[in-house]
Amino acid sequence: MPRPLFLLLSGFALITGLFAAEKSAPPSIKIEPLDAPAEASATAPTLARAPDGSVWLVWIESAPGGATVRSASLNPTTLRWSAAQRVATGPQILGVDTAPPALAVGRGGRVTVAWAEGSASFPKTESIFLSSSADAGLTWTAPTPLTTESKANSLPALTTLPDGRVLAAWLDRRGRIAGDQDVRLYARILGEDPVRDVLIDDRVSEKSSPALVSFPDGSALLTYRTLGEGFIRDINVVRYRLGRWENDYPLNRDEWSSPQCPASGPQLAVSGGRVAAAWFTAAEDRPRLRISSSPDAGSRFLTPLNVDFGNPLGGPAVAMLHDGALVTLWVEGESSLEKGPPAGLWLRRATPDYSLDPPVLVIAESVGRLRGQPRLAIVRDFAGGNSDVIAVATYATSGTGGGLRSFLITIPEGALLAAAAECGCAPSTDRVLGHPIRGVIVSVDATRGEVVATHPDIPGLRLGGTHAYRAAPELIARVQPGRDFLARVEPPGESWTISDLRLLVIPPEKKK
Repeated sequence: MPRPLFLLLSGFALITGLFAAEKSAPPSIKIEPLDAPAEASATAPTLARAPDGSVWLVWIESAPGGATVRSASLNPTTLRWSAAQRVATGPQILGVDTAPPALAVGRGGRVTVAWAEGSASFPKTESIFLSSSADAGLTWTAPTPLTTESKANSLPALTTLPDGRVLAAWLDRRGRIAGDQDVRLYARILGEDPVRDVLIDDRVSEKSSPALVSFPDGSALLTYRTLGEGFIRDINVVRYRLGRWENDYPLNRDEWSSPQCPASGPQLAVSGGRVAAAWFTAAEDRPRLRISSSPDAGSRFLTPLNVDFGNPLGGPAVAMLHDGALVTLWVEGESSLEKGPPAGLWLRRATPDYSLDPPVLVIAESVGRLRGQPRLAIVRDFAGGNSDVIAVATYATSGTGGGLRSFLITIPEGALLAAAAECGCAPSTDRVLGHPIRGVIVSVDATRGEVVATHPDIPGLRLGGTHAYRAAPELIARVQPGRDFLARVEPPGESWTISDLRLLVIPPEKKK
């Protein structure tokens, strides 16, 4: 081949390769610092998202003679924190990273906060206290004990059920008065019969916080670190459904044996009936940060993925997006490799089809400055098309300039999905929204824009039965009563909707 033509083709190949590389480069995640509303002594942050899209933050500030529990909220429109509000102040409030407050947010400005206080009469004994607000944090009730059955309890978890009630779980040491050293896990609905603490597990890890989430159908999922024979400290889950706790079962059998209890517990996040879980394990003397997801409200979990570089420290934070993607936040320690990743706060996305994107450094930070567990919450979720996800992250630091630090994280979810769909190896955006169902069409009402269908339970979302769904006119025009179908449904904004409906082939026996 003549040299000029070779050079021409080589140059063309180079340009084409560069263009292809540029085209295939994934959109980047954007990290922006966000001024936190807390003082320099602040520690132990907790985040929770309200139904109106605002994100609530509670933390503890230490001062001579005691500590104060404070709260603030992030406006989903302006993306700015409100001024801090005082929840409670007291000489026995524990202002330590290992005793973070718990938080549950409901509709109409209802907020509940739980925290631990030490006992002046019984050293090394903690009790959980509660305060609530009905006006978005402007005023708070006087602190009251979480339970009247025990004065030795700690590490609470809270979640608001769809009917507005608050479900709580906590670690309890009530048996130690009689010499029983085991730590138990209890739960209850707040404000109901004061003598109805429910025993969930009679032997759990003593320093690991449980985690609670609720679903649109009124059920909930609780996860915690067990303590089995041989000091096995794996992660269990248990469902609360139709007013009863079901049997617990392992999320994954890591078989981590450790005489020392880790201070980090598992974390959960939900989107509709989907659940994301994240936890730390050191089975086989290999520290790992693991994530998993469940498509059916925790009935079954996928084989876990390891998201870290090999030296994760403590507990993670996790969020689940509307399209089923997972986002994990964790602290990575110093690498032993010469050109290893820097220590600091890292983020990683798992796609809706459960594969891992490359890790993203949120901020490089020395391990000695990081305190407690990072937190993550979704402010604006994926809404289809080319929309972005906006999340907020926060963590505590020590030393000069310490206190709480927070960041806004913009994930170009629509662009990431579109880039993955270009190769035909990922579903389009309209195929990842909503929740899949199979059912039978009962009736169609074009005037009301409704399809009535009967279907089994949609775990976490809706009990089985006959239900009406809003539908687009073009969908209504092509469906007929009596036909079996596959579709995707969305829980209410204003009403339940159905989309991506595909009629199934009529079996020969049904045609007769």
